[in-house]
Amino acid sequence: MPVRGSKAARGTSKATPAPGRGSQRLRKKEEEESRRRAEEEEKARQQEEEEDSGSDDDDSSKANKSADDDSGSDEEAVDSSDASEEEDEEEEEEEEDEEEEDSDDDRALSRVVGPVRAAVSPRNAPSVTKKKTPVKKKASKEDDSDDLFSLVKGGRYAFKMIADDWINDYKKEKGGAMTRLIQFIITSSGCKASVTQEMVVSRNYDGTFKKLTQDFGEESAEYPLIMSGPAWKKFKTNFVDFLDYLILQCQHTLLYDGFFLDHLLPWLMTMTTSQVQAFRHTSTLAALKLCSSFITVAQNVQKEVDNSQRLIDVERQKAGNRRTAERIETLEGQLDERKDELSELEEHMQKIFSGVFVMRYRDAKPDIRSLCIQAMGEWMVTYSSTFLADMYLKYIGWMLYDQVSDVRTMALVVLERLYKNEEFHDNLYLFTQKFKNRIVEMVMDVDEATGSHAVRVACVLLKMDVLDGDNCEQIYQLVFVRPRALAHAAGAFLMKFLFNEERMAKRQKEEEAASQKKSSPKKRGRGGAGGAKKAALEEIPFKLKELAKFFIECQAGSTVEYYIDSIWLHMEELKTWEAFTSLLLEDNGLSTEEESCVIDMMSTCVKRAVGGTGPPFRAHKKPILSKREKLSLEEQKSEISSHFMSCMPALLRKFDTDAEMVVDLLTIPRSFDLQLYSELRLQKQLSDLLSAIHRITFKHSSSDVFQECARTLDYLQSGDNPLQSSVDVAVESLVDAIAAEMKEAHTKYMKSKSRSEKETFTLTVHLRRVACLSRFLDLSKWEVFTELQALLGLGCEDPDAMGDELLVECVSCLGTGLMRLVSLIPSQESASDLKSTVRMLRSHLQEFVSRCDELISFSSLVIQTHAFTMVSDVLIASHALKFNKDSQFAALVPDLENAFQERCKEFIIANVLLFKDTETEMDEDDEEDMELQERRSQALVERRCVLASFCKLVVFDVFQLRVGAPVMCYYIRAFHDYGDIIKLFLAKLREANHIDCAKTMVLSLQLLFEEICYASSGAVDRQSKDWTAVKELAKRFALSIGVDASKTTVREMIITMHREGVVYGLSSRSNSTVSHANPDTSLPGNVDFFDILAELVFRLLPTDRNKPPSSILNFLDERMRESDQIPKDIISQLRQNKWQSLYRYRSALSSGGASKPAATAAAPASQAGQASAVLDDFDDAASDVSDLPPAKRRAGARGRKPSTSRAAGGLAAASKKAADNVWLKRPSEAEVRQQKLEKARSAAARARSGQGRATAAAGGRSKRPEAASRGKRPRSASSSDEELDDVEASRTFQRPARARKVAKPLPDNLFDEAMGGDASEDSDSLDLLLRS
Repeated sequence: MPVRGSKAARGTSKATPAPGRGSQRLRKKEEEESRRRAEEEEKARQQEEEEDSGSDDDDSSKANKSADDDSGSDEEAVDSSDASEEEDEEEEEEEEDEEEEDSDDDRALSRVVGPVRAAVSPRNAPSVTKKKTPVKKKASKEDDSDDLFSLVKGGRYAFKMIADDWINDYKKEKGGAMTRLIQFIITSSGCKASVTQEMVVSRNYDGTFKKLTQDFGEESAEYPLIMSGPAWKKFKTNFVDFLDYLILQCQHTLLYDGFFLDHLLPWLMTMTTSQVQAFRHTSTLAALKLCSSFITVAQNVQKEVDNSQRLIDVERQKAGNRRTAERIETLEGQLDERKDELSELEEHMQKIFSGVFVMRYRDAKPDIRSLCIQAMGEWMVTYSSTFLADMYLKYIGWMLYDQVSDVRTMALVVLERLYKNEEFHDNLYLFTQKFKNRIVEMVMDVDEATGSHAVRVACVLLKMDVLDGDNCEQIYQLVFVRPRALAHAAGAFLMKFLFNEERMAKRQKEEEAASQKKSSPKKRGRGGAGGAKKAALEEIPFKLKELAKFFIECQAGSTVEYYIDSIWLHMEELKTWEAFTSLLLEDNGLSTEEESCVIDMMSTCVKRAVGGTGPPFRAHKKPILSKREKLSLEEQKSEISSHFMSCMPALLRKFDTDAEMVVDLLTIPRSFDLQLYSELRLQKQLSDLLSAIHRITFKHSSSDVFQECARTLDYLQSGDNPLQSSVDVAVESLVDAIAAEMKEAHTKYMKSKSRSEKETFTLTVHLRRVACLSRFLDLSKWEVFTELQALLGLGCEDPDAMGDELLVECVSCLGTGLMRLVSLIPSQESASDLKSTVRMLRSHLQEFVSRCDELISFSSLVIQTHAFTMVSDVLIASHALKFNKDSQFAALVPDLENAFQERCKEFIIANVLLFKDTETEMDEDDEEDMELQERRSQALVERRCVLASFCKLVVFDVFQLRVGAPVMCYYIRAFHDYGDIIKLFLAKLREANHIDCAKTMVLSLQLLFEEICYASSGAVDRQSKDWTAVKELAKRFALSIGVDASKTTVREMIITMHREGVVYGLSSRSNSTVSHANPDTSLPGNVDFFDILAELVFRLLPTDRNKPPSSILNFLDERMRESDQIPKDIISQLRQNKWQSLYRYRSALSSGGASKPAATAAAPASQAGQASAVLDDFDDAASDVSDLPPAKRRAGARGRKPSTSRAAGGLAAASKKAADNVWLKRPSEAEVRQQKLEKARSAAARARSGQGRATAAAGGRSKRPEAASRGKRPRSASSSDEELDDVEASRTFQRPARARKVAKPLPDNLFDEAMGGDASEDSDSLDLLLRS
């Protein structure tokens, strides 16, 4: 094989540039440093020789004096001095060898550190140098094996210099340099073993790696490539860069010497087959990077080949007298040499591909598989002539079926990069036909990132015109899903699908043909720049029309907000407000449905342009805006205001008959900059807007229209409007007209005897209008409460005669009016007016509560629900003034009877917690009906709001705390629909008063216990699902208290729960709520409750559990002594079945409690405060599923199977250990020692008697039972070709589970957090409740 020679031999080669001035200066400094070191070493050596010669003279003189009679003493002294001199010379030679090794090792640092060292250490200080020399030698011996590793890890020096240093060492001694390089790779994998030169030269790779694997010294699962921390943050990048620099520096010499790569590549290939993951990962990364570097070198060589061929062609084209045969022969020799080098490089690439990639692309570790796919993609892009072929592309296609999402995502990233290069499309044709359907399927991948990358690849495929209509429909429907990244990628695909060149050209021809028939010749003759601009403006309404048609045709059942959010970043025309208004105000052939869609799109775009965050479940937290972003938002708001202030009256005038259009249009004025009304002198437009709102208010009967009108008027009345006085006049006239018409309609209705439907409907609309406007406008001066209370009294007397709709509006109108008055009380200044207002308002509130109480008890479900919601809002609003500094406000809170609270509690239990959807049973065949799903979703939202209102009444101390105990009973039963609300309810109670919260938890457990006892007539079935559910609820309560049991609040809560439970468990039947708890009159009525209480023992601290004087164990003993139903000879009755519950509970306290739940308590309890962060208040919690279909809400515990672990097993084990304990009298220390000694003796006897049986039983088992506990490292990859073939043959790339096409539900962790723990810890009895 030819080896590249010197620069002169290479002729005109330009691959190796001449050294620059910077490198010359570095070499001069290096020479000076080496010269200075040699001088210092010479001085030190001379001093040592002088000292040695002086000591020899002294020894010889002493020998002459002491050997007067012995003639041979002089010769012995001379021999001894010669021997000492020889030993000194040997030591000096060893020191010189060590110094040469140190100089070789430090050569990489000499160029950088040399000038600094020369500046710091003066040359005239040999003593200092002499002192530092031994330390340096010692450090060099320690760091000799891994000097490359420390330099690369630090990354403080240029890798090019480190590579040049290693190349110089390689030229001096190949074996030693290769040993250092391989040691660097071994150390980079985390192995602490040392590599010797004999290992490198011998090529016994299998034996060497067996020894390295045994001496790996793996203390943890981490190794440098995956370690975290500042020291390892850039190690992977440094590792790869060093190898790249090394190969590039060797491209002219070492790559072709037959020693460097012949030793390095076999080492790497052998490492990739190791069972140790660190070896495989590190060597795979190194080998793949070497192949990438080979490609870079091959590209340079290919350029030289082209240059040489071009020079040969030029030389041959010369005339005969100018052509030189020697020149042509030289160039042909260089060309042959370069071709040989290129073929050798490609041979090395194929070795790495077949020896590393083919083996490791199917590795058990996903990171290694992703690494292989990423490297293959890089090779295909940079060296497409070799690697962009079907035999290599098939590996990318196979990885599309990988079971790990990261590997699938990496394959899609590679394909996206390939498809973006149009030059590769011909080579990718067969691959596209084979894997096109798989790419389209992956848009529905379970991983959102993988799906978004698949959509990006599909965008390129759409441009190649290889997707059919079904493929496109499957992709562009994703604009309505909830994952943000996936929806945005689908939006980009939709824009390319709708507005491609062919479709746009065809549409423009149709528009031109239609316009030529309608337009005049003058208009057709316009051209130039103005005509082009007009054509561009006419194209935007066409695009908006196409977007509206697409949304209507899809019929996705989603809102326009999701649609606009998906395409917002991909269509700048959505900010062209002139196009929207011209499309709506001019005659453009739009249907009513299309006009409604365009208006909805326009209002959504306006909200988004002024700083909206997007629709629910896609909205993200508002970032901190910079000054430039704030300025941009202000400019957009000014642009919107200046345009819509002028055209909004015309839009409202044209579409004022359609309620949906009016609701969307009325949201736009709330984005105005009101200062522009006066700056642009738009007083007339403001007056027209107010007149349009006045007209719309009396034209419609929808509550949505009334609310939007009220919100818009309230915004126009804000202090930012310089024309506020004119707005106040218009609002006052509107309020006067509304109140006058409402009173007139009320008078007609009350005087009428027949009360026709028209009169009822008219009064209903007026009440609805007053109720909606009174939320934002002040109607107190009209004093309509007398008429409303009279009407409400009439409805309470005969609800059926009045009708549900009118009664609901009456309750709403009266409730909102009272809340408005309550909110205005603190603003009154006069004390006399305040007292009279409080007195009057208290009477109104008391009357309203009593009327609602009647409606909740004796009316239909619709009226009951609405009455309870309104009365809860009014009570909370009035109760909030109780905490005001003014004590007069405390008299405003009405008195609530216990009977009213009980009726509200029964209403919640019957109609919310125990609600049964009868419609589901009747219409099982209509499960896919969207209208049915919408009704169910709306009904669930209403029930959640009702439950949230009830919880707020308890939290704000309006209702007594005991009334909220039944809600806690349904924490697990109704967890799917109300679990997050109940968990937030517990958290708020704990914040308000943790002791009362603990008592309420125990009360809820008591209610469930008594319910079970009543249903079973006193005989508790401990195998029933209800009993297991109660114990699981007790455990859930214990986990939801808090993480740290040593905190005061947590500790007091758990102690309170145990004390209350002990008192209840030892109470007699007369004190118990239900007398069916236990039929045996000789036992306490609720002794079985101790089984439930035992589930709380694991949260007790040892000091609170069984250490006197204030432990729960002492408290239990005291209560047992005081109880009349506990016999004095209780010790002799411990084994009886009737005392088992009490026995197990006390045994758990004595022995330390159940250990298994305590081990699992840390993980769920660590999530115990996160529900409050997710649900800011009960209103948010109640409306969490307002935008979700019922079939898509159930995300809790999806795909999880609850565990069958029980605390009872731990309690049973603890009871066996405590079998000999004395209950009423604690044993002494001597008795305890005696008991332990007896147990030890009996255990030893059992062990001796069972040794033979154990040996015989072991004979039928494995011959080496200790292998199971030895902790062998599992085989994570095949170590031979046969095993790899078996793995490949048996492995099937399963397609990942396809995600649903509909929007995804709430995050899974939200329901895990709301449950207070992981779903895997749930009992079997909850399997049906937790299954989606």
